[in-house]
Amino acid sequence: MDIILSKINKLDEISQNTLILFSYQSKNNNKDNTKHNNKEKKNSSETKIVEKTPYKVNSFSKNINELINDAAQFDSYNAEFGQILKIHTNKKINSKKLIVIGLGKEEDVDAQKLRQIGHVVVNVIKGLKETEIFAYIENIKLKDKNIIVKSFTEGLILSDYSFNKYKTKDVKNIITITNTIIIADYKDLAKLRKKLR
Repeated sequence: MDIILSKINKLDEISQNTLILFSYQSKNNNKDNTKHNNKEKKNSSETKIVEKTPYKVNSFSKNINELINDAAQFDSYNAEFGQILKIHTNKKINSKKLIVIGLGKEEDVDAQKLRQIGHVVVNVIKGLKETEIFAYIENIKLKDKNIIVKSFTEGLILSDYSFNKYKTKDVKNIITITNTIIIADYKDLAKLRKKLR
């Protein structure tokens, strides 16, 4: 698996089959809120506006936030750790699909949780029978950016490993991740690239 750290200006312009994003539970989230029993208002154009959501997506673009909010209302998404929200974008952005993975509460995220999230990402991508991961990690908040990149990539690599030398059945069905592109606009991206090697 080749791992590339990259910068990008607008997530909407990424032209990939699947784009992976991450979200935290909001602080006002509780288990009773999972069905989105939030108050809704209708504005003059009859569009629903949700006052409170059980997840945080404010770091994404307007189009992506709308896609996530619409899908989350139907799928009872509340960003619990490892929870997955699959969205077909219907050409509202360049990527065909969005996968939003819940990180749980912001204060609970650590290196081990990021390794586990890497495992979730590999399973989702292999489940879609794809071979490339395109993940936006900039909104994952830890003081040390090295830990974010290192732990997340360790989880990806360990989860993708399989020993198939003596396997004779279903060899054609084995999916291996070939490329992983991690998007982050960190100031010290060059240093992180060196540490990743």
